[in-house]
Amino acid sequence: MKKTKGIPYAQYRKATKKMPAHYHIFNDVYDFNVRLFIGQVDKMNDYLPELNITKATDGKTWWNPDTGSLSVWIQKKGDFDVLAHELIHVISALLETRGIKFDPDNDEPIAYLMTWLFRAFYFAVK
Repeated sequence: MKKTKGIPYAQYRKATKKMPAHYHIFNDVYDFNVRLFIGQVDKMNDYLPELNITKATDGKTWWNPDTGSLSVWIQKKGDFDVLAHELIHVISALLETRGIKFDPDNDEPIAYLMTWLFRAFYFAVK
């Protein structure tokens, strides 16, 4: 496992003709992994046509039951606002699957995960 800026990455794959560039990270505290795909709508639809991403879409988050991982797609590097939006969906799903209520009275897990995920993927998106 490679560490980049202190974040453990299982892998980074550059874009190919069929697959967009993507990062795959692990979090040991909550025992989960997340993939971040970055690339054009057409390339993402060719790779995963079941997502049916439209040209008006900037980002998308989905659960893959086959791999047990969450995935995020954003269209362009530098789209930090889109990344932050999609990471809230990731956090909500992660907490739900672990029986932790997404609750403003118990916001420390939310804050921890947002900080960790954003820092992890910041280096991929900048």
